[in-house]
Amino acid sequence: MEIDKSIKQISIFLKSVGIIPLVFFCILFIFLLAISIQRFLIFQIFYYDFGIFAHILWQGSRFQIPYINHFVLGKIMFLGDHFEPSLLIISPIFWLTSNLIILSIQQGLVTFLSSLMMYFIALKKNIHKIASLIIVFLFVVFPGTTNPLLTDWHPESTAGLFLLIFIYLFLFTKKRWLYYLIAFIFLGFKESNSLYLIFTLIWIYILTKKKDALILSAISVCWFFVAINILIPFISQKFYLYTPEISLSPIRIFSNITGNPMKIQYIIRSFTSFGLLPFISGFTLIPVVLDLGLKLIPMKTMFDNFTFGSHYHVYLGIFLTLASITTIAKILVLKNKYLSYSIIVVCLLISAYTARKLTSSPINLLINKTFWIELQNPNKSLFDLIEKVPKKGSVMSQNNLLAYLSNRNENLILLTPKYENFNPDIILFDMSPDQNANNHWESNWDKIEIIKTKLASDNKYSRVKLSNPNYFLFIKRTL
Repeated sequence: MEIDKSIKQISIFLKSVGIIPLVFFCILFIFLLAISIQRFLIFQIFYYDFGIFAHILWQGSRFQIPYINHFVLGKIMFLGDHFEPSLLIISPIFWLTSNLIILSIQQGLVTFLSSLMMYFIALKKNIHKIASLIIVFLFVVFPGTTNPLLTDWHPESTAGLFLLIFIYLFLFTKKRWLYYLIAFIFLGFKESNSLYLIFTLIWIYILTKKKDALILSAISVCWFFVAINILIPFISQKFYLYTPEISLSPIRIFSNITGNPMKIQYIIRSFTSFGLLPFISGFTLIPVVLDLGLKLIPMKTMFDNFTFGSHYHVYLGIFLTLASITTIAKILVLKNKYLSYSIIVVCLLISAYTARKLTSSPINLLINKTFWIELQNPNKSLFDLIEKVPKKGSVMSQNNLLAYLSNRNENLILLTPKYENFNPDIILFDMSPDQNANNHWESNWDKIEIIKTKLASDNKYSRVKLSNPNYFLFIKRTL
């Protein structure tokens, strides 16, 4: 009897969800998690930035005030780099396990949940299930959505989920206190998020005329200027590091954009990634234009990136997808269904071509044999090396290895020939040939040779015997 009841409940659930959406999201869930953990398993995540954030979250989970060693600002409390207090709501993840792979899993999971939120928003716009799945496909195919899973760990993917939850609550519910709370959490993931919330609220206000959009915009403006002009300089005791170089001359701005082929490509490929659908989305295009302007207008920023190969394009992917939802909703009400479906198919083909040939979207990994082979073959020798490192003590190591030692309270320092200035308890490096250049970022082979030579004659440290002669582990004799 109970079995029959359970079968009936499952049948009702499958009927309400639909077999096709269920299969689609199951495949998507597996794929996004695979992308996120594959880099971890083959030791291609780095202290900058996976290790930095992992160390912040780890210290927070142990109820310590998180400090980081910044390559420009030195040792500072974490809020002195970017103002990101909301990071601490993720810290309890390390109550579940001390294994750092949990952070890669978390990033894959929030990207999957963002995809679900896009699906729910599309359904709320009276778009049928298949068209809603097409929208999710466009969202995931956009490299700005999935490249963060290949480039360490950053808060943007998590913050993007909160932005989508905020939009859903604001547009489709009356839970005022809840969308205010979500808005503040989103703001707390980075000081610049206030700008993206303002971009969103301009569109929302035009759509709804709700005063809450104006109130939250005013709060966002205050948050931004207080964070960059007062809080960050006060905490770091230094200047705000990320102020872009901006010209007020319209001619210079225009020539700066049109004279840079990468910026032109960035604009074109942003739209072709969505089959050009956002172009006719009306007011929903406003956040897209403002986001593009924020990236393209500055003459120079600390991290110029117009290739989608980083975490800087998560919000653009969200805005472009929302614009595509608006356009598809318009297309589907056309009386000529053959025409409407033909337009959607053409847009899908444009998106697929862009992903395959122009933007190198991570979606291509779905059919990449090497990717799936590497996923099943973790770098066991390096994991064994990490296991031999004492669980306590400050560590100096190279960019990739240091990331895997972030689950400790003590100081973490990138490898330098002047190691005596930092007095680390443990020094670890790998001199195997043919490594990824990022492994030794902020260092090089000549510097590592100097470190190796100095440590060989340094009586304060003893070398641990390891089976691989290319691995070097030195421990302070007093440890």
